[in-house]
Amino acid sequence: LPSQILLNNFLSDFPLVMLAGDRVDREMLQRPRRWRIGAIGRFMVVFGLLSVVFDLGLIAGLLWVWRAEAPLFRTAWFVESACSEMIVTFAIRSRIPAYRSAPSRGLLVSSLVALAVAVALPYTAVGQDLFLLVPLPRGVLALVLGILVLYFLAAEVLKRPFFRHFDI
Repeated sequence: LPSQILLNNFLSDFPLVMLAGDRVDREMLQRPRRWRIGAIGRFMVVFGLLSVVFDLGLIAGLLWVWRAEAPLFRTAWFVESACSEMIVTFAIRSRIPAYRSAPSRGLLVSSLVALAVAVALPYTAVGQDLFLLVPLPRGVLALVLGILVLYFLAAEVLKRPFFRHFDI
């Protein structure tokens, strides 16, 4: 729904404002790299396609396993979409593994707050009345969590050969 899309954009963009003050890995300070528009385009295509794979996984699970009606489908999509944007940011914000690259406190805290709000909203009167979200059954929540974990891990694995090959 339009209100859900706007809320999703606000929740996922709020932490991304903190990227401007994020920490930079030492290796990037030792040898800064020039961003080339072609490399940025390839990055968008490769990681955009990766996102599509996991979006299709969520859609398949919701339609074929859960046989989700529209309100449940929209709510699961809202939660997964808002959370995936924030979670994948921690994988792709650095060339090195996420566990070795400490984000700024602002990025970390704002992301955790936005994640908590996105997951909690379907269980609140505000989320249900204003945004027409519905509580997610445990199985659907597990599906969303599984998709998020696999998406993060896949982005972590994919970024190594991507950055090595394209050297951006």
